[in-house]
Amino acid sequence: MTRAWLRGGLSAAALLASGTAVAQEVPQKDDKEIVVTGVRDPEREIKDFVQAFTPGSTLGQLSRFEWAVCPMATGVGPAQKLAVADRLRNVAKAAGVRIAGDGCAPNVLVIVTPDKRGLLEALFLKHPEYFVDLSKAERRALVESAEPAVAWHLKGPPRSADGKDLQYDSGPGYYVNRTTRPPSRLSFASRPQFAAAIVVVENRALDGLTTIQLADYAAMRTLIRVDSTKLAGSTAPTILKVLEAPMGSEIPLGLTKWDLGVLRGFYASNPNVTAASQRSEMRKRLKKELDPAAEEKK
Repeated sequence: MTRAWLRGGLSAAALLASGTAVAQEVPQKDDKEIVVTGVRDPEREIKDFVQAFTPGSTLGQLSRFEWAVCPMATGVGPAQKLAVADRLRNVAKAAGVRIAGDGCAPNVLVIVTPDKRGLLEALFLKHPEYFVDLSKAERRALVESAEPAVAWHLKGPPRSADGKDLQYDSGPGYYVNRTTRPPSRLSFASRPQFAAAIVVVENRALDGLTTIQLADYAAMRTLIRVDSTKLAGSTAPTILKVLEAPMGSEIPLGLTKWDLGVLRGFYASNPNVTAASQRSEMRKRLKKELDPAAEEKK
């Protein structure tokens, strides 16, 4: 199956969402810098944090965005739509992700809605193509999730180790990898990639939050895959805890050093090796991001 329809972006899903979501005026701050906070970095905490952001088997591969990202937000006011998309671009750029130009077709969609379950059920009926990579169990889990936000990714065509999209041969029904690279036990001849990502957030969870916090949360749910259950017991500061933080508790104003560090490490790592090797690279990069002075002394 080809994914040419993904090149058209997620505009149809955004239109459907805008018809059901309440335009909530999320407070906006003038500060457009990425806010980071410093914390201690115990080895175990770093290992668990990286593991949460790279779910999958040790010998498997990790997907990421290799196509340029084009963010879009819907379900909030006009000014907030622009602010969220702009912030997402800034975060992606800081993480080393390619950014699409003006007028691009959206492939990273942030939907704010008063009825997450109702919206997902409507999308299932009207746009089943956006869930083609999910099993029935995974679709059911999305709908039945009690969390204030859900996210999922769509697969793009696999890429060769040289970074070129593989061509789909409809005859035998598989992708063809024509390469002169010699086979290796240390790296793969091809790698997976994201074609698009969608995050749906209930607007009740955004009370008291800024557009920066919404956009940064969305960035950590779309630019990288995360297993939120593995973050439940973590003491590492992350923007991903803002939606369910008790009212009045301390929460990050934006991306933390941990968040930005794991994104940078992910997109700087070698995509042609096993997940275990990528995680090792990410841990080293995150440790350096958290305490550059300690790394320089070595």
